[in-house]
Amino acid sequence: MPGLESLNQGSNANVSSISCSSGGNCAAGGYYQDGSGNNQAFVANEVSGVWQGAQEVAKTHNTGGNAEVNSVSCSSDGNCVAGGYYVDNSGDHQAFVVDEVSGVWQGAQKVAGNLNGGGSAAVSSVSCSSDGNCVAAGSYTDISYNGEAFVANEVSGVWQGAQKVAGNLNGGGSAQVYSVSCSSDGNCAAGGYYLDGSFERQAFVADEVNGAWQGAQEVAKTHNIGGSAAVNSVSCPSAGNCVAGGSYVDNSFNYQAFVANEVNGFWGSAQMVAGTLNTGGGAAVNSVSCSSDGNCEAGGAYAANSLLQSFSVTESAGTWGSASSVPGLSSLTTGVNQGSQLNAVSCPTNGTCAAGGVVGNVQEGGVVGQAWVLGSQSTQVAGPLDVTAVRGVSWLRATWSASPGVRGYQCTLLTGIGAPSSFVERTTTSSCTFLGLDRTTAYGVEVAALAATGRSTPVSAWPAPNKVVCVRAGRRFTRVGVYPVCPARFRTISSN
Repeated sequence: MPGLESLNQGSNANVSSISCSSGGNCAAGGYYQDGSGNNQAFVANEVSGVWQGAQEVAKTHNTGGNAEVNSVSCSSDGNCVAGGYYVDNSGDHQAFVVDEVSGVWQGAQKVAGNLNGGGSAAVSSVSCSSDGNCVAAGSYTDISYNGEAFVANEVSGVWQGAQKVAGNLNGGGSAQVYSVSCSSDGNCAAGGYYLDGSFERQAFVADEVNGAWQGAQEVAKTHNIGGSAAVNSVSCPSAGNCVAGGSYVDNSFNYQAFVANEVNGFWGSAQMVAGTLNTGGGAAVNSVSCSSDGNCEAGGAYAANSLLQSFSVTESAGTWGSASSVPGLSSLTTGVNQGSQLNAVSCPTNGTCAAGGVVGNVQEGGVVGQAWVLGSQSTQVAGPLDVTAVRGVSWLRATWSASPGVRGYQCTLLTGIGAPSSFVERTTTSSCTFLGLDRTTAYGVEVAALAATGRSTPVSAWPAPNKVVCVRAGRRFTRVGVYPVCPARFRTISSN
């Protein structure tokens, strides 16, 4: 990265976060070690595909010699926010944010200073929904030296006072926001952990609705029998529609990965992912990314044969598929005590994602080694082709052309208003039939392909209207409908 080498006199630097507003226009942040052995926070911009020189941020505040940018978020080209921490001249850790406005980074400013009586605060995550409208979240220590989670809002370019979240749950005196995601101004979700009154670690989420933060709520608590859970990542494609991912400890004291969906403002139950892969009892979701409502990707690591391995799992049209190992990494983990860990995933469109992580020696707490990235890959399940429906008096039959690489199909009967009915069939063939239908009701069918990574977008079909020609004593007329019949004493001379 241009400029970083000249700053990094201590030969110890790291990029902690990166955010791109458009192709070739990004910002990165992290830390480097200067010639005095102090860690300094930095940011760097990519402009029209060219990385510019790295520059220090919060250096004048960092009199204690330890600072880092933990998270970056860009709402448009040249308009970003970075957040992290520095150590002041009293040796206290302080949380900070710094804004980039029209391509120029401004001075860093402290956040949560009004709350940080215990002298240990940091911004863990930032998210910007538009220029000048962002949220920074993390943790601080209060005057009683209890750890608390916080959020701070930037509104129209002005940072507001930080406020505590999950305080209603944090009976054990330790809490932190790990991730925040904003779908629009004033509509965000944050996730992390707290200690309950029994000093067990529980996962939580908290929503901001129309600019007001709501009370935090537990997720995965019924699964977390072993007492150690956290939300590691949150992604919200629209207001009130989010996914949270993390880990919990089950009743066998195994770490299990989970996802939890928020649909139209209501958080559902957590569900385990990667359970069949996680034979070693050490799994977690580290990152989630949603391209639209009900279409997301979650990734992390699981334990097998005493090693950590990377996995991903796809949500398609609101249904989570089965987790699978990340392709191509097995050739990099052939040595003794070798493993991999997926740390980040990003999906710009439905079914197309990129992921990155680390591969190398498995050590306590994770993997230490070389970084890896997997370029944009399609995770979308191919839908059925040429779906057609044929109607009889009391039945409907659908046929289609097979999709490549799928395990089967799900057929759902549609009513005359186009709404799905309770009649659902699964098949491994390329047809399905529904019997016992009302002859006066219009029906259609919706077919989705099923694969290990989820299901395809459903394809619907409706039978062509039926027609009969009725004749009696020189009279002749045609009836068209769902399944038309001629009146009594009339003869049917043609139909389709």
